[in-house]
Amino acid sequence: MSSINATSLIASVVLISLSALFSGLTLGLMGLDQVGLRIVIESGERPEASASDARYARRIQPFRKRGNLLLCTLLFGNVAVNCLLSIIMADMTSGFAGFLISTLSIVIFGEIIPQSVCSRHPLAIGSACIPLVYLFVILTFLASYPVSLILDQLLGEEIGTIYSRNQLKGMLEMYAKMQDTDFQQEDTNIMAGALDFGKKTVGTCMTKIEEVFMLHMDDNLNFETIMKVFQAGHSRVPVFEVDPHGIKKVVALLFVKELILVDPEDALPVRMLCHHWFGRDIPIVFNDCKTSEVMKVFKSGRSHMALVQASRSEFVEGRESDRMGRRLCVLMTETLTTRLLAS
Repeated sequence: MSSINATSLIASVVLISLSALFSGLTLGLMGLDQVGLRIVIESGERPEASASDARYARRIQPFRKRGNLLLCTLLFGNVAVNCLLSIIMADMTSGFAGFLISTLSIVIFGEIIPQSVCSRHPLAIGSACIPLVYLFVILTFLASYPVSLILDQLLGEEIGTIYSRNQLKGMLEMYAKMQDTDFQQEDTNIMAGALDFGKKTVGTCMTKIEEVFMLHMDDNLNFETIMKVFQAGHSRVPVFEVDPHGIKKVVALLFVKELILVDPEDALPVRMLCHHWFGRDIPIVFNDCKTSEVMKVFKSGRSHMALVQASRSEFVEGRESDRMGRRLCVLMTETLTTRLLAS
């Protein structure tokens, strides 16, 4: 009688251990989606990242690709072990005491403890248990594989967790407030600004033409004019002329550094520099263009300043008087960079 109880006790301990393993792996492995594993693998290739986590993720990824098969394997194993454990404990005890011991053993040692441990170290524990998972897949294959195929057909391919722009911004804000991360508020502002940058239009960050320092085509580059240019503190100065309707129209761009070659005593007209020497054309964009599109133009090196005119719809409807439309504002690389950094 004592030998039977000893055998049953050993079997119960083994079954509780298996129940804990199945329960912990179900939470640990199924909590790692494919997107999260790819992030860990790719970030592990960087010098400052954890190489061990990347190695664990590579071992887990092949199993996680067949998520429904893995889920069915672990659940079939867990249910089978718990049922067998209940039968054995029923033979060892009887009545309410048997029910209570069986329930507490399964809940505490087979569910709560393993799930709390595996939820904190899913990569390390999941990677270490891969050989056992292979064995469980083979043992339960006849039951788990058909069910997993049905789930694949009904539910489709598992995509993983994909975050929207607003969700990513929320995560950044949350990380910045946490004590155990190296995120600073300035880092969060920069990344949040980059996330919003592609949605912004030129109209949200342009400078009104009335607020822009400019030179007239007929201005003379004497001491007074050059001093005004230097005091303005800009590296580029738009040059304008007035059309018959009295509207200022920017026609060229003058680089301040090129004025070093100009003798103030000569009082050369700006028109001469623009037409014969240094004048440059300025790209023209619509005020409803995306800031990311304009940034590509600036990055190409063609220019670091653009003229902004009315939206495409207004231009098509004939609200603008001339072929290029009325220049409303000026947009500079520095303004876009400030928007990008959200500072």
